[in-house]
Amino acid sequence: MRVALYARVSTEEQARHGISIEAQTAALHKWAEDAGHQIIGEYIDNGVSARKTPSKRPALQALLTDIPEKKTELIAFSKLDRWTRNVKGYYQVQEVLDRHKVAWAAIQEDYETITASGRFKVNIMLSVAENEADRTSERIKAVFDHKVIMGEAITGALPLGLKIENKRVVPDENAEAARAVFEHYAANGNKQAARDMLQERFGISLPHLTISHMLQNPLYKGQYRDNTDYCEPIVPADLFDRVQIDLARR
Repeated sequence: MRVALYARVSTEEQARHGISIEAQTAALHKWAEDAGHQIIGEYIDNGVSARKTPSKRPALQALLTDIPEKKTELIAFSKLDRWTRNVKGYYQVQEVLDRHKVAWAAIQEDYETITASGRFKVNIMLSVAENEADRTSERIKAVFDHKVIMGEAITGALPLGLKIENKRVVPDENAEAARAVFEHYAANGNKQAARDMLQERFGISLPHLTISHMLQNPLYKGQYRDNTDYCEPIVPADLFDRVQIDLARR
């Protein structure tokens, strides 16, 4: 069979477990030669996580693009986690392989799509993995929902004027500057003018898009998701709401 070899390792994995590209490719070449396959290409994603979507894995994309031209019949990799750890991404790639009637084999594990029983086993395994991922996601969501209700911070990505202190979102030294942006916009109805004011008066330079996001962020009036008393407000609720009405009108 005409076989393409695929290897992948993330920098973290290589450092922690010593899963080198060299070891993977050596094992793949030996497996292909012992089986009498014709190697038509070697595709290596070095320093790329398998959790990334297929579109963000260069070698995988090159492999999929080359399938029709090189008349690929089989893709070989060492273990399934070298191929994917993303259930959704797996099915995206598998759709391409099925369209071109290309099978794959994990040479160091009992997973393959060459036979009907192999495909059945993979589908069961992925269904179990997807179910576990969904359950984990639900548990994490429940924890985050509880934190929001309790007024605890769940992310460190906060806008100008806010910081985390003792697990709570609180105003910081730039709170006055953030409030001034709302006041200036409410008085003038001009985002660029508010941006210029921020630079001239407070020495803070922000992109125009960031100013837009600021003016629509309910954290400034103390609200996050459904908790209207999530944190201490920087901007009075009536001022925030007036700004939203003006933004919607414009």
